[in-house]
Amino acid sequence: TSVITKANQPVRHVLYVEDNHVNGEVVRGALASRDWIRLKVAPTIEEGLAVLHDRLTGPAPDLVLLDVHLPDASGIEFLQLMKANPQTAAIPVIMVSADAMPEQVDAALAAGAYCYLTKPVQLPALLVHVDDLLATHT
Repeated sequence: TSVITKANQPVRHVLYVEDNHVNGEVVRGALASRDWIRLKVAPTIEEGLAVLHDRLTGPAPDLVLLDVHLPDASGIEFLQLMKANPQTAAIPVIMVSADAMPEQVDAALAAGAYCYLTKPVQLPALLVHVDDLLATHT
């Protein structure tokens, strides 16, 4: 049975791979109004992959928010690994990065990102994308 929240929404899980604690908390605050979303923040690619593949840590995410510049690898590499794996290929990914260089944006979109948002993130736009993706990807 799935858990139903106050808003009669099934609980959805979002993974944010982000090494900056403040950015993680800003997104956590933005998502707080959606009590059906459970956010897990992973500060490294290694921890993000562990969340994706280790079911002991909980269910697989329904959506991934992904920074580009991380301490142990590029977010683009993480995205490529996700899209190459049949178990994670269908999980939508929103890139969230301060790097607005066109080649970085193009690389992320070519690798399979749904969209690319630049920091500081416009929270209303982020919430629209999160809501749309969680409504259409089950």
